[in-house]
Amino acid sequence: MGVATTAIYLTLKQVFLEEKLHKVWLTVHVRNTPAIIAYNKVGFVVEGVLRDDFWLENRRVNVLLMSLLGTEFQQIQIVR
Repeated sequence: MGVATTAIYLTLKQVFLEEKLHKVWLTVHVRNTPAIIAYNKVGFVVEGVLRDDFWLENRRVNVLLMSLLGTEFQQIQIVR
């Protein structure tokens, strides 16, 4: 697990197991492949696409709406 994935995992562990949140969601533009891979590794799933929602390099790009439920987080297994 890389540094970013570890940081995401530890943050999720804090908010789900200690703060007892039900759900965490985020948005990420579709060209940010490393972030999407990291989010998938810790269990996030795509809930939807916000079309042309982000301005990047003089053009509009789609944004993914991703989320993770606390019950899903408790079931994930991180492969190292």
